[in-house]
Amino acid sequence: MRELRLRRDRPLVRVNEEPSAVNGYAIGFVFADRVHGGFEYDFYCRSPLDALDWVRQTAGKTWVTTEHLEQFADLALSRFDPPRKAA
Repeated sequence: MRELRLRRDRPLVRVNEEPSAVNGYAIGFVFADRVHGGFEYDFYCRSPLDALDWVRQTAGKTWVTTEHLEQFADLALSRFDPPRKAA
């Protein structure tokens, strides 16, 4: 139960900024490092290919976990993937 509350209140990955003309229509994401005093790593993606490149870049970081990458993939898909019609 405690872990579920932690995931809800302090997610490992969140969207920090939605696309706008101000940020060049990029989506701002933030990775949180809960182990090292709340360190946060923010970056922007402009396309699905850009998101994939960020997976490659962040996967090599020692503090980034599989859970970070899974949450990021889910968020990126929800932002970049057009809604599908029900079959």
